[in-house]
Amino acid sequence: MPERALRGRRIPWPVLLVVLACVPLLWQAMRHFDALQWFGIALLPFILSPDRTRRGGGLYLVTAAVFTLLHLTLGQYYWAFAAALAILYHLVHTRVGRLNAIAFCTLIFYLPLTRSFFTLFGFHVRILITKWAGKVLALVNGNVQAVDSRMWVDGQEFTVDPGCMGLRLVITAFILSLLIMQQVAKHNGLRPPRWKVSAFLVLSLVLVIVANFFRIVLTVQF
Repeated sequence: MPERALRGRRIPWPVLLVVLACVPLLWQAMRHFDALQWFGIALLPFILSPDRTRRGGGLYLVTAAVFTLLHLTLGQYYWAFAAALAILYHLVHTRVGRLNAIAFCTLIFYLPLTRSFFTLFGFHVRILITKWAGKVLALVNGNVQAVDSRMWVDGQEFTVDPGCMGLRLVITAFILSLLIMQQVAKHNGLRPPRWKVSAFLVLSLVLVIVANFFRIVLTVQF
């Protein structure tokens, strides 16, 4: 027997009012989105994939309350966006079908804290992979010097693109990884545990770092 079987598909008017109330909060942030962020939003219906045989609990409602408190405290519109999105997740989670761990990760990636972290993280990793690339290139060319995100080869200066290993590339890789994982899980009728989702995201991050390392080496060498 399905756990907590779903009721009818009819949308009560209080739910409809909540959805309409979320629209201005979402639009306040989304009107600042660029093409890449709109692309991430467009992928959400394919990533969420609710399990219609079960209903979820109050996880996203509690999350929305936390985000609302942060918005009232800090005043940043992105927290209001995250709170409104969490409320919509809660409605899907409790009325349409249970959302898995993959869906929760998508919510985390829209937080300003996450964006700030990967901006800072990307800066340090960019310096690190430039240093690694300099050491590899020094094996075939002794006249190589790497300082921060700049590299000199035979007196010619190369500057690593600030977008390399930056926020956009990492977040895009994560979103596409979640999309692939969700579609595979849906096709095979699986419910991926949180540790597998986390491990897949770590693997995605490692591949992004490795790809950018080879990008720098090949660009400078050839």
